Amino acid sequence: MTNTPLVLDFTGFLVQFASDTGAKTLDCSKIGGAKLYCDPSAEEEIRSLVRPFAALGKTGIPECPARWIDTGDYHYVSEILAGETARPFDLLLLDNHPDTQRPSFGDILSCGGWVRTMLERNPMLGKVVIVGMDLSLAESVSGFGPRIRVVTSDDIGKKEGDELEKTLSGIIESITSSNDIYISIDKDVLDRKYYKTNWSQGTMSLPQLEAILETVGRGVRIVGVDVCGGPPADLVGEEMVNNLKTDLKLWNIIGNILNKQYICKIE
Repeated sequence: MTNTPLVLDFTGFLVQFASDTGAKTLDCSKIGGAKLYCDPSAEEEIRSLVRPFAALGKTGIPECPARWIDTGDYHYVSEILAGETARPFDLLLLDNHPDTQRPSFGDILSCGGWVRTMLERNPMLGKVVIVGMDLSLAESVSGFGPRIRVVTSDDIGKKEGDELEKTLSGIIESITSSNDIYISIDKDVLDRKYYKTNWSQGTMSLPQLEAILETVGRGVRIVGVDVCGGPPADLVGEEMVNNLKTDLKLWNIIGNILNKQYICKIE
């Protein structure tokens, strides 16, 4: 395991983040058929690129457990990364959207439907817990029964401290204790004061997101964490600087949690 993140660079906006963190960077900019929808040839190319860093290997620990996936247009890469978890796991998704849409055509992998694809394709996936989702989208997950549990942005509200811990206790109870956990974070779950993305956003604060990750990290074994979400095309100046600051804070939060889990095995 390395204590630097893996960056999948599709659009170039994570160059400064990669430089500041010393990240391992995979150049995905020349992969065709990959924006929003991922055609089969692009999917296979991405799988081949990430496998050396995401597969659990003999130690049960991936080379790079923390991954930054570029903008939300490429969130489907989470399905590919989590697919390298070759043992039973549950998914914790922090997102303003459930990403359970049916594909517009065929069974193509997409940023809006990768969770559905994972539920249908991956026999290792147990339960899915979605945290921070917009309440108005709750109906879109109603057909999955007990396999999906939702904690909406309204459930979280402005809660902090003990009140937030009480709400989060239900999340822990929803996750199968015998399974590992894969975590996927879309920065559109955050309030726009922390990060501005090119998708509709939620109301979660960065301290709330940190509390959620720390609470989950105390109770289960994390086998991977990915982060997606990028700026609108016209974002410049101080707002772009603020985005970078949040990415770096997220890396510190995630890195600390992973270090606590793997402290005896970090080289």
